[in-house]
Amino acid sequence: MTEALVAKFNFETRSPSKARVDLLRELIAEACGGVVGPAFPVIAPAMLLSHESMVQASGLMSPTDGKSTLHETQVFEVSQQIEADQDWAVSVACARENSKVKLNCDLRIQDHTAAGMVTRLRFIDPEEMRALKGTAFSERLNSPDTRWVETISFSQDFVRRYLELAGDENPIHTDERAAKAAGLKGVVVPGMLFCAICETMAAQVVAKKNVRELRTRFLSAVRVGEAVRVGVTPKPDSVSGEWNAARVFVVSQTGMLVAISDLKF
Repeated sequence: MTEALVAKFNFETRSPSKARVDLLRELIAEACGGVVGPAFPVIAPAMLLSHESMVQASGLMSPTDGKSTLHETQVFEVSQQIEADQDWAVSVACARENSKVKLNCDLRIQDHTAAGMVTRLRFIDPEEMRALKGTAFSERLNSPDTRWVETISFSQDFVRRYLELAGDENPIHTDERAAKAAGLKGVVVPGMLFCAICETMAAQVVAKKNVRELRTRFLSAVRVGEAVRVGVTPKPDSVSGEWNAARVFVVSQTGMLVAISDLKF
């Protein structure tokens, strides 16, 4: 077992501009067939990953020795309203041990914790990536309350526009050769987009505006050019019976589970 590599640092920045956030919302709405999500998407803090101060963490999050990166889980938590053009104080802790990476980002506004983001990655051999089969969606996961919608087909232009907004330069989303070298069948849609789609569709079904928590497990990749089905199952409060949570399934055109998101409002 190798010694863990850890980077801890703080920096101050402005939250994404309103113009940038509006472009992100428009893009997500386009993917969701025109459904407009919350004013400040829960994934917006992920734009910090491209901030110049994140270079220490970026190094730990980059694979070495010909490995490929598997985005396993993504968590967003919001405890205070966050908006565009705010002053943020950011605390980052990134730990890499053997083949696993955990990134924690905490956002503070006027000395109060406002939001948090946790990213978990795993580095694997391309051969292992090619061998991943995924899990088929079982109709047993369906319920009478589950509402389904199909997204647009994620064109390369659509993905490019998202990558530019997010500052994501991972070539597996744009370069066929790089994607196949990583063990994928071709360029794939960024996982963060599915987090955003889950938030937007769940907020519509549950009729809530703000997500307090979103936890996503990524189970298989989606090729650029394909669409997905999104199923939202609202969860009632045990006392009031009011819908205040939801589980969202993202399913590929071949019936494979792409992601499962659990949300609290």
